Parts: sequence; structure tokens; C-alpha cells
Amino acid sequence: MSNNDKNEQATASTPESGRPAGLNPAYAYYLEHAVDAVRTVRIVAYTGMVSFIILAIYGFYLIFQLTNDAHRMTEQASEMQAEMRVMITTMSTMNETMLTMNKTMLAMGETMTVMNANMGSMNSTISGMGQTLTAMHGQMASMNGHITNVDATMNNMANTMVMIQRSAANIDQSFGPAMNTFNNFNPFGWGTNTYRGAPGYAPFMP
Repeated sequence: MSNNDKNEQATASTPESGRPAGLNPAYAYYLEHAVDAVRTVRIVAYTGMVSFIILAIYGFYLIFQLTNDAHRMTEQASEMQAEMRVMITTMSTMNETMLTMNKTMLAMGETMTVMNANMGSMNSTISGMGQTLTAMHGQMASMNGHITNVDATMNNMANTMVMIQRSAANIDQSFGPAMNTFNNFNPFGWGTNTYRGAPGYAPFMP
């Protein structure tokens, strides 16, 4: 029997249950369950393949996103590294500036110490000058007293000279007229009357 005859027999003899004609019912039942199982396996396999494809696509997407994020993280890390270098440079500059300020403050402290010592010396000098001025004031007061005494002495001497001048004027007034009269009687021509009288009295010094 050829294959065509077998196909015609299989297609021609189909009962109402859908089982091939001339087959054992148990075998036919087994074939039906086997076909159902194969169909189920196909459905599961197709579903698994579709799920695997979906998971593969999603995994590829996740890997792509992870790679992109890693690339961004690398770029940000590079930028942060550059910024950290700038910050380190800035901190180094600030450290140098603080050291310079510290040295400047130390120098200012030393200068203030020297200035304090100089101010103390100046204070001592000014105190000495004050004492010297006080002594000079006392000496000037003493000199003023001596000058006052000298002035009084000079006034006394001036008054004495005034008294002498007045005494001389009184003598002149006493002897002048007599001598003038005597000169008038002189036969040798000496009788010229040139006497004008004694000068006025000088005032006393206060």
C-alpha cells in the first residue's frame, strides 16, 4: 500500500469523535492526550520564548541604562575630581594665607612689645622731664625772688641817687647865689652872671 492510499484511508475514515478509523481506542486516547500535551508544551515554549525575548530586551535596556549611568557617574566623578583639585588648591592657598597672617600677627605682637617698651621709656622720660620742669619751676621761682630783690635794691639805689641829686641841688641852691654875687664883685671881668639855678628834683622810684 502506498502513502497516498494510506492518506486517503485516514482522511476518508473519520468517525464523529474525530479519531482515525481502525485505531485502538486506548491508543487513540493516548494520541489525543499526547497532541494536547504537545500543544501545551508549544504554548509554554512560545510563552517562555516571548518572555525570554521580553526579558532579554528589558535586560538589554537595563544594561544600556546602567552603562549610561556609569558613564555619567564617571563624567561626574571626573568633574568632582577637578573641583576637588581646585578646592585643594584653594585650601592650600588659604593655608598659606593663614600662615602669612600668623607671621604678620606675630610680627605685630613683637612690634607692639617694642612699642610698649618705648612707651614705657617715653613715660619715664616724660616723668623725668616733669620732675625737671618742677625743679626748674622752683629755680625760676627762686630766680624771680632774687630778681625781685635785685629790682628792689636797684630801686633803693635809684632813690638813693635821687636823694643825692636833691642834696646836690640843695647845696647848689645854697652856694650858687653867693658865688654869683662874689663873681659880680670880681675886678678881672669874671662877673658874668651865667647861673641859671639848680636843676629840678628827680622823682623817687616807686
